[in-house]
Amino acid sequence: MVDEVKAYVIYEIRKPDGKVKKRKTMKSDSLVANFLRIVKVCLTNEAENVIDANGNLFTVSPSDLPSIKSDAPEGDDKFGILLGTGTTEVSPNDYALESKIPHGDVDNSLHYYTSSHKSIVVDTATKKTTLDFIRDFQNKGTVNITISEVGLAVEIYPHYVLIFRHIIPSEERPTVSSNEYITFTVRIEITS
Repeated sequence: MVDEVKAYVIYEIRKPDGKVKKRKTMKSDSLVANFLRIVKVCLTNEAENVIDANGNLFTVSPSDLPSIKSDAPEGDDKFGILLGTGTTEVSPNDYALESKIPHGDVDNSLHYYTSSHKSIVVDTATKKTTLDFIRDFQNKGTVNITISEVGLAVEIYPHYVLIFRHIIPSEERPTVSSNEYITFTVRIEITS
């Protein structure tokens, strides 16, 4: 029996020499309705409507499940972990970041490396099961970038669907200087 589902955002900023400048873990309550809609399709074998990142309603059917993916290739800022500068409070009906930072190697953009996930970890001692999604980013521009918004989107070809959105509290927002790297992890944890 699952007692609780939690989500966390973890970030780590590294200087160009690889030394860790800052690391922070934050609890998040930001799984949006699209997440549960996709889970429903998995568990009930019934189709469900979701809203894609462009605001379009479409139907996810059980036959779509094998094509759902979160692992985005380098340079792709449509799915996987996404970063932004938006500050509007999270709503269950969010379907896109408020203000996504685009992929790029110029000012006011971040280089999006591959987005991936780790194997599920089951810890019987703590009764916690976790799944981590991870992505590295680099500021290749000359100006600092402050990140306030984190998302996780999946591809259900040809659509991109936001399933998680988090607003970083103002006192904890990371600023990435020129040539620095930042790694974001979105952790979904269940406790039984």
